Amino acid sequence: MKSGMLAASMVVCAGMAAPAQAPATPPAVASTATAAAKPAALALARPQIDPRTKSVIAGTSFLLPKPIYPVSDREDASYTVEYVFNYARYNYTPAVAIKDVNRVQASYATPEDAFTAFYSAIQSGDYDWMLNSWDEGSRKFIQDKNEKDNQGQAYWVNLWKQRYAGKKIEMVQRLESGLYVLILYRITDPDTGKIIEQDTLPMNLEHKKWLATQSLAADPLAVLYPDLPPARSQEVLMTDPRKAPNPNLPPGAKQLTREDAQHVFLKNYPGGDKEKAQVVER
Repeated sequence: MKSGMLAASMVVCAGMAAPAQAPATPPAVASTATAAAKPAALALARPQIDPRTKSVIAGTSFLLPKPIYPVSDREDASYTVEYVFNYARYNYTPAVAIKDVNRVQASYATPEDAFTAFYSAIQSGDYDWMLNSWDEGSRKFIQDKNEKDNQGQAYWVNLWKQRYAGKKIEMVQRLESGLYVLILYRITDPDTGKIIEQDTLPMNLEHKKWLATQSLAADPLAVLYPDLPPARSQEVLMTDPRKAPNPNLPPGAKQLTREDAQHVFLKNYPGGDKEKAQVVER
């Protein structure tokens, strides 16, 4: 609306300023040679993408004009950022199969007690008990999401019966990350021995009770563990004179020194820069 009013005002003012007898002067017509010399704007409108780096090639788009000074040949490069998450890990030796408890007997004194209570609630089909096994913030989040998705108590109880009834639930590892404890568990079909689920359940201490939490729902350790994909670094177990021998090593395996670990890294990544390769201690 504003641009239309502005254009109309410009036309009126131009008519008032021009002499009544003065003929309109036609605009100058550019020669064919001059027009041909100008680069076509449409040719630069569609950028060309390098198929390997997925980046725009300079000079093929008005967004990235070619350099106006002498430059070397184009070099493709990448910059990788890695985040290191430190955590402690224990193996349950052997894995602990949970024994169902009722709601009156349930304890939340330890992460393991809370895990047992959580899955006892699920296997017994007690939706209210399960909901109260989450910390306050997570409980509200779950209630809001269920309301939004129209998934109430009946939906979840029916799902639990199909997936968890009669299944064997075991605690495999305990991870400690900051103030959180994550229980790595697996659920197997006792008839076939097939693993139907393996995941972590994060626990948070709230009001002197260990409760399940959604606080780590976007945390890479909670989401990806135990399938942490190696990028340019590899998790290795190394000796440290300040620590006792690592109990997580499989039978017959030996701990690696820093030099051995460096060798393993470079062997797996022969294109790596020896000076920049780093071994990450966990």
